[in-house]
Amino acid sequence: MSALDEHLKKHRKRIISRERRAFAELLAAYADVERELQLQIRVLQAKIKAAKDAGDVISPSWFQAERRLDTLIDQVKIQIERFGMRAASVTSREQRAAIELAISQAQETIGLVSGQGSVAGGQQIGSLLSPRVVENAVGMMGDGSPLIEYYRTKLAPAVAEAIRSEVTRAAATGTDFRTIAKRLRAAGDITRRRALATARTEVNRVRRETTRQFFEDNSDVIEAWEWVSSKSARTCPACLALDGRIFKLTQPFPQHVNCRCTLIAVITGVTRPRRTIGSDWLAEQPYDVQEQVLGKDAAAAYAAGDIELNDMVGWRNSKEFGRSIYTKPLASVLMNKK
Repeated sequence: MSALDEHLKKHRKRIISRERRAFAELLAAYADVERELQLQIRVLQAKIKAAKDAGDVISPSWFQAERRLDTLIDQVKIQIERFGMRAASVTSREQRAAIELAISQAQETIGLVSGQGSVAGGQQIGSLLSPRVVENAVGMMGDGSPLIEYYRTKLAPAVAEAIRSEVTRAAATGTDFRTIAKRLRAAGDITRRRALATARTEVNRVRRETTRQFFEDNSDVIEAWEWVSSKSARTCPACLALDGRIFKLTQPFPQHVNCRCTLIAVITGVTRPRRTIGSDWLAEQPYDVQEQVLGKDAAAAYAAGDIELNDMVGWRNSKEFGRSIYTKPLASVLMNKK
């Protein structure tokens, strides 16, 4: 492993360590949502038992009567909005920390890439960054909307709709309450999963954009940026394929939810140091690792030479997260190859 690979691995460990602490904090805060959901499920369960004992038919209309279902949904939405305030605060704090970490890492990496404290011609890399990074990034989603609004206007309604759908569907088919309760807990768990994914995505987005803007502010000596992904069986095919690709300084980092990739500087007049890129790494892996990365069918097609790793990179524009990448389904890849 090259010195640059070692440095990037060390940096990823710092990111993951901080992320784990933030996730533990979010999960502790989520416990309030979970407790409220369990309480409301027990209340609803008692009402269903009493109704059955009285000879009532538990139908979708029964759940709608007397706001039996709406009461549960209202309470859950309130808890999600409260949790959202805490989650947004934690994410914003981590975004601020990501800015400091990005600048520090960018300077360290530039020194390693250039092999010295200065670059070609003795020029120094600046250490200041425009205040616009902090002003435009912290407390915001990728689309520029406040983080807290995501929980209030998007996540809370999404969970409410999932709960309503599960209860109505289960009642219509005569599902027993134990199954209904299980489905309700699964619907509520949307909050936990999306909160963690949002925190990781938005903190890493700020970290990458800080790094890119740092490079752009030093465009007199930095000419482009290079995509860097981790190399493991958990890394998505699209990120592995883009590892090592060069982008213009003005081009924002395309991303996807939960992406942990980073970027390094391409310095004018300095030969890029050698490092292992994703496509080479995958080609050298045993078949079982390739299968973990690509999936069973895609790994077979890759091993047979029917597809290349680059074929699996898809691009799309997300209203929520901006320009992003995704891994194309094998069927789509094969169709494009014809």
